[in-house]
Amino acid sequence: MGVMLERIREYIQDAHDEVILWKRWDIKHQSLDYFNAMSRMYPFTHKYYFEANPSFVCDYRNLIDMQRQPLIMLRDGIVTLSAFFLQNIKAPKDFRTILLIPKRLSGVVPVGWKEHVAYYEIEYPEYDSQPIKKVYVHGMLVSYSFWFKKAKDVFDDLAKILPKGVPVEFMVPIRERSFFVTQDETKYVTPFMEELYERYGNKMKLHTNYDQLLNTKITKGSAFCELSDSPYIYADNYMNHLFSHENCFMINPPKVKKENNLVYPLSLNHNIIITKEEGGESFFNQLAFHVKQDRVAADPLSNKFHRYIKQLIESGLIKI
Repeated sequence: MGVMLERIREYIQDAHDEVILWKRWDIKHQSLDYFNAMSRMYPFTHKYYFEANPSFVCDYRNLIDMQRQPLIMLRDGIVTLSAFFLQNIKAPKDFRTILLIPKRLSGVVPVGWKEHVAYYEIEYPEYDSQPIKKVYVHGMLVSYSFWFKKAKDVFDDLAKILPKGVPVEFMVPIRERSFFVTQDETKYVTPFMEELYERYGNKMKLHTNYDQLLNTKITKGSAFCELSDSPYIYADNYMNHLFSHENCFMINPPKVKKENNLVYPLSLNHNIIITKEEGGESFFNQLAFHVKQDRVAADPLSNKFHRYIKQLIESGLIKI
């Protein structure tokens, strides 16, 4: 199994209130602005319980604060993880905490962190041949959902995977402001709604109130999928956990490897797999070089940095 996986197994097995983040009363966020920005991605960044402390970089004031937990499962996407590792290219010599990083984003981890990092992926419920009662499509109507595709392209992609003749329910919260309070997100709503009604008319249900999304009654035995693949701010999406918990299955779930890895249930229907295997080639050195060359500050609260990461993904330098 390996030394690190054995340490992780022991940490999870022996977890108690003092090392569980959400049972602490004195959480020290990196900054209130950062915490609020991530909170505006609710409910997709909504917290949930697991002994490995699923959380975001913004939930820790600094690296010293991180070490109050022996194990931290970071749910961040490529933008905020890039900022974190660019700001902390090497782990401190006395750093004891193990960080769990989404396996698909393993390329962003610098060499100086390798001995402190393992990776995770989620095993979602798969179709079991039962009749599908309904399909839920969820995602935010904000810029990140449409970074590389227009609304028409998003619907074209959905048409390729959604089962025919099955009722569809869209859970797409509308926010005037999301991560950045200075950026108007409403311009993405109209093109989406035009495509939605052109393709589905009134033959679908639509939920757009983010405050009420988690109160929606979910039909068990249904299917679900994300509106678009957009692991930019968060890579671990709370809504996927919610649907899995409610005995729904994911359309086209990612393939996972369980052999010789740690497997823990997150509900009766889905698991987390923890591994030391990376998900792809490292691109961190190239990322660090370009950021330095172009004099871009690795600031997760900078719109310029977000746009720069988008540019590097588009160029193929960052692979996710």
